[in-house]
Amino acid sequence: MLVLVNRITPFELGLVGVVTIWNSFLGLFLELGLGAALVQRRKITDGHIASMMAINLITGTILTIISMALSWPLALLIGLQSAQPFIFILALGFFINSIATTQVALAQREMRFRDLAIRDAVAGSIATVLGVILAVKGFGVWSLVANTLTLNVLGMIMIWRLTPYRINLRAANISDAKELWNFGSSIFLYSIFKHILRNSDGLIIGALFGPEKLGIYNIAQQITFAPTRGIQAGITSFLFPKASRADGNERLLKSGYVVCYKALNYIVFFYGFLLITFGVTMLPKVIGSQWNQATNVVIILAVATFTFPAMAPLGEIMKAKGQPNWLLRWGIFFTSINAIALATGKMWGFFGAVAAYSASHFFAVIVALRVAKILMGLEFRELLSQTGHIYISLIFSLTLSAAVIALLKHSPFQLAAVLLVIILAEIVAIFYLDRDVRRYLAALSNIPIGKYIQQRFIAFKQNS
Repeated sequence: MLVLVNRITPFELGLVGVVTIWNSFLGLFLELGLGAALVQRRKITDGHIASMMAINLITGTILTIISMALSWPLALLIGLQSAQPFIFILALGFFINSIATTQVALAQREMRFRDLAIRDAVAGSIATVLGVILAVKGFGVWSLVANTLTLNVLGMIMIWRLTPYRINLRAANISDAKELWNFGSSIFLYSIFKHILRNSDGLIIGALFGPEKLGIYNIAQQITFAPTRGIQAGITSFLFPKASRADGNERLLKSGYVVCYKALNYIVFFYGFLLITFGVTMLPKVIGSQWNQATNVVIILAVATFTFPAMAPLGEIMKAKGQPNWLLRWGIFFTSINAIALATGKMWGFFGAVAAYSASHFFAVIVALRVAKILMGLEFRELLSQTGHIYISLIFSLTLSAAVIALLKHSPFQLAAVLLVIILAEIVAIFYLDRDVRRYLAALSNIPIGKYIQQRFIAFKQNS
């Protein structure tokens, strides 16, 4: 991504951002919440699986045709005729993804997260390499288009290779489809609000400040939110099927929520802290001088990442408890406060709108903790008692980095060395402060690689 942004302009990236918002909105109609219904149901039949697959193929085909047909009038409507070919070509992604959606839901239901991780890692790596090669060759925005379609195609092929289930479309029927829709409809409505939430900021910024500012904002989001959202999706996707089998047991739900909260804090909180600490110095050197304004946006948005660990697992708990209406209400609330914040912040200009959007997350997290108490009986004091050591370790890392940075001249090599030291210090602090981490590492002795490491360590001590 960093190689790509050095070879395209903010306007071009903003152009792709507009197309992405359109495609992600239409993409909501591809799955219709049926994947969550398939995962959440205690028992499923071949009819449920085949019905979802048939619906996905139909909607994927229809969405591809609609997006292609509307590419010309949509480009005229938004005043960006140069966006038309991108809308037209990227419409192919709807049909490609429709082939994979049911298999992904089945893999999540069976908690085959290893297969999903392999799929994402391999497809993402190949697509990124292709995009970088095309960018270096001078293809500009088309390198991003190729990256996206390659990711779609490889993801579809790999999920079918990695999952053993083969779908018999003849088993599809209306009654099983209705059973899935009874639960999936609320998830679908929530997804619409979630989409509005995730893109309302970009839509408002694009409308108020133009494609160039939208491009700056999009690259800042890619740096700040994209890695954290990927991590969130990976961790919380584990929580949903596990919590769905808890039968409403509050102890099990709390345990799953706390595990996700801790894992997200270790990664997301620390990542946000690194962006704030090193962003001003390192980002201009990495992404290029044309993106200098994006650095300040990254710092502002990084503050909002501190709220993600408390909010991200909550939606999975709501779905697992069969409360999609709660998800819908949460989506309405979260979308509303973000829209109000953006409307208020625009009077202070571009950076004011971004700061207001970031600040609104802290009001939302207060409400999220209240909802957690209602759903699981989880008190904030109880949560803090189990996770307070995380903040102790982060304060330790922050103090160490501040002291070291003050003594350096901020050369890239020195800052990279400091970054490595901070990460190692954070790992050591987590190891000594969190017994769950120590318990997990001790469990390595139960698997072959763990036994090998253990044997090598014992042999080293004996030889010494």
